Amino acid sequence: MIGLTGMQIFLDSMNQLTDTVESDAIPGIRRVAASVEGVRDTSDVRARRMGPQLLVDLRILVDSQISASAAQQVADQVRWRVRRDFPNVSEVLVHTVTEPLPCPLAMELRQPSDIEADVRAVLGPGWAQQEPLVLAVRKVMVHYVSMAPTVDVLLQIDPDLSVREAGEVARRVQKLLEGIKDVTKAEVHLDLTSTGSPATAVLHSPSPTGG
Repeated sequence: MIGLTGMQIFLDSMNQLTDTVESDAIPGIRRVAASVEGVRDTSDVRARRMGPQLLVDLRILVDSQISASAAQQVADQVRWRVRRDFPNVSEVLVHTVTEPLPCPLAMELRQPSDIEADVRAVLGPGWAQQEPLVLAVRKVMVHYVSMAPTVDVLLQIDPDLSVREAGEVARRVQKLLEGIKDVTKAEVHLDLTSTGSPATAVLHSPSPTGG
């Protein structure tokens, strides 16, 4: 029993020592990787011991404007430098991530809340008086498709309308919404039931360019 306890204490001590050695190596590995030309940043640096050797895994950030082959060259340099400066490192796995490009167009896009406010203003009390067949605006959602704002609306309408009449209402609303600043497309869904239950048949208005 005493022998087993002593062995367990020895193994725990060795594990703690191994973890300390690996942790101590990480800041140095990060500095070496960051010093390589073309490396913008480093992250997720990990070291794992395999016998007397260390296996290193890290992520580097490179300029998005360089080619894939150039990025690979930077990764190779990082791998070589780490192994040169840390002789006990037997393997270095380098993950390359490109720096995201800022998009000027994205900075100019209107906020979804602003577009939704415009939609609700257009479909406000004044409009409701002109469209008495629409009983309520139940939902407004703003989406961005290739950075172009599109709008989905769900309207509850008079359940006594025919499909043709409902389609005419949808087309009128669609045209109105696509006149809002920056809205490139509007999709109008019509709830034809009197209960307003979400589990209802929904009619999509056709695209103005559709057949």
